[in-house]
Amino acid sequence: YQVKTIDYMSRHRESYPAMKDDTTFEGIKNSEVGYRSHRYPYIRRSALMTKKAPFWIKEGDIIAFTTKIEGLDVTHIGIVMLKDGVPHLLHASSKLGKVVLDPTPLSEYLRKNNSITGARFIRIGEQR
Repeated sequence: YQVKTIDYMSRHRESYPAMKDDTTFEGIKNSEVGYRSHRYPYIRRSALMTKKAPFWIKEGDIIAFTTKIEGLDVTHIGIVMLKDGVPHLLHASSKLGKVVLDPTPLSEYLRKNNSITGARFIRIGEQR
């Protein structure tokens, strides 16, 4: 588990044009109050840095990258795609300005992004 206070948006008001409006800003600030010392589960980065996918990762899983950035719990989201059993990331690339299937394996993506502490996974529609 990580424990963080999630208040990045209100502490960086200038980064969000919509928050120039005081009503919008107050609404965001009020919603963040519920996330003081928020405790949430995540899988550590080291457990994800293997070339082959751990047995529990499945194609189509939504992956939310947790971060060291103060006030922020998740920094980026994508979908796991498997190429020859190796997980890759389908995501909106800010660098390329479009949705791409990242050519580098997930383990390499993590290695290049030091602010990532791990990830949370969401699986939709699986039957038990």
